[in-house]
Amino acid sequence: TSAVDYPIILAKVIVHEFAHAKLAMHPAANYGNKDEFYYWMEEPFANYLTLEAFGRNFGLNSKEYQTVHDFINQQPDNYRLGLDFLATRLHGYWIWRTD
Repeated sequence: TSAVDYPIILAKVIVHEFAHAKLAMHPAANYGNKDEFYYWMEEPFANYLTLEAFGRNFGLNSKEYQTVHDFINQQPDNYRLGLDFLATRLHGYWIWRTD
């Protein structure tokens, strides 16, 4: 294994948090309580948006993208689900938050 690239991981965390803000900004976003379902949707979609951002800005074959991908692959199951969302090109990430 290689050494952890802390600047890239820090950038991942910051982009991930901005992704949460993007999810909350949709006009129909009104999920309400933060139950178990919330954490199984919100966290992977934030990682999905993070991966999209790194892929778009650095390229899918870049060190930066691979570092973020590998980091997410080591996260808990609900966060790691974002890798599956991306692989299946699941769109409409805001719909689950609508009431």
